Amino acid sequence: MAYEKIKNLESFDQLLIKDDYLVSIYHDTHKSLPDNKSDALVFKNLLAKADKELKEHKTALLSDRLRDLVDDSYFWAHTNEGLAVFVGKDDIKIYEMYESPKTLYTIDEHFYLLPLLKNRRYINKPVLVDLARDKFMVYNYLSKRVEKYILPEEVHTNFKDLYDDLDSDSTLGATSRASGDSFYYGQNTSAEGKEKDRERFFRYINDVLLKEFGKDKPIILIGLNENINAFNNFNKNLNIVKMVNKPFNNLTEEDLINTVDRYVEAEILEREKVLIRSYHANSQKNLALNSVKDIEKASREGRINMLVVNELINERIESQYFNRDDFKLINRAIVETLKSGGDVVTSKNEDLMDSDMVRAILRF
Repeated sequence: MAYEKIKNLESFDQLLIKDDYLVSIYHDTHKSLPDNKSDALVFKNLLAKADKELKEHKTALLSDRLRDLVDDSYFWAHTNEGLAVFVGKDDIKIYEMYESPKTLYTIDEHFYLLPLLKNRRYINKPVLVDLARDKFMVYNYLSKRVEKYILPEEVHTNFKDLYDDLDSDSTLGATSRASGDSFYYGQNTSAEGKEKDRERFFRYINDVLLKEFGKDKPIILIGLNENINAFNNFNKNLNIVKMVNKPFNNLTEEDLINTVDRYVEAEILEREKVLIRSYHANSQKNLALNSVKDIEKASREGRINMLVVNELINERIESQYFNRDDFKLINRAIVETLKSGGDVVTSKNEDLMDSDMVRAILRF
């Protein structure tokens, strides 16, 4: 059976279905050698475990339906940090994950979506912008690594390449290039002309970033203090959340990862504080629930505004002590909440979740 590989899951709509024996598989894969050599074998062993359970229901075996995928050596040589595989009656959808999930499978009347939701942690992660006077570059943060972001082909990341597209007011003459935070000017260029061209270039960068990422995407600026401050002064509508006063090349990948992680964790902490206050305030108005059965019922009625699921569920799902009936109800509540336009987030905050696996804030 052919499979569809989805690189960008724009919405969960296509996964919000109900049927007999829908199989969800999450696999902690690896991006590079030698770690990814065993990924196909681990996946094959996972299929064997799921097949053993499916035999009890006399339904099609996964190993038969996913044989092409198991044998696809090119596919396994080009994975990221994880895979989410959704096997329905008539099709197979594969979603590339950029953060490592716990390796597991579920067989239920709904696809299991929580690891995908955990993957985003309801935080819009920032991009990193390496900013100099005459050039810029954008980087993405993907699961404990930083990669260059591919901008559209028409974007000029270097002032000297952009200059021909600008008006001819600049006095740019014969140029030479020095290392570091250099700029491309002729010998007769005045300080005023240099500043004018820097402003022109920074305004161009601002327009590029705004078009590419919009007003809400968090941006971390990295560069010399005079440049990032000047850029921030010209900023129109970009969401600049942090400025790092160091040349980008002086920072290790670990430095960059720690910079993003500190921002993300601070955002998570702040949002969970807001969520705790909201939950308690709604509890006083009888608009909050922590009973699995009550929450599942409210989800079918379209009453849930915010569903909060304990991240520990992914650790407990394969335990013999985990209540499988509760899991099915929670999974159904996740799907029904998303279908009715509610939000689903995950949390490991003990102050928010206490010992509950799920909590909900209601619309009415």
